[in-house]
Amino acid sequence: MHVAMFLSNSLRFALSRGLTYSTIKAASATIFTAHNMAGLDDVTSHSFVQAVRSRAQRSLSSRGQFRKAPLSLDLCTITVSFLLQPSQSTLLNLQIATFIMVASLVF
Repeated sequence: MHVAMFLSNSLRFALSRGLTYSTIKAASATIFTAHNMAGLDDVTSHSFVQAVRSRAQRSLSSRGQFRKAPLSLDLCTITVSFLLQPSQSTLLNLQIATFIMVASLVF
């Protein structure tokens, strides 16, 4: 119960500071490691602690703000043409070029 209350308070702090879920996850992992090294029971597997971690993950998700933009078709074309040059001809480059061409058609 104490660990769940600590993580709940940490969640409140993380929300007020705009932190990510990794702060709660790291705190939970640290508590698990400390208890494990001391030979104590795993308190982080308790349902209350799992519920707080689940809530933190939902609340502190990045909401897509850190998502990278997809590769443009022009950049794919330049990369494939570079990989297929005679001076770059290896089986690995051929595989990469094929993957890029197939993936750009799918998406």
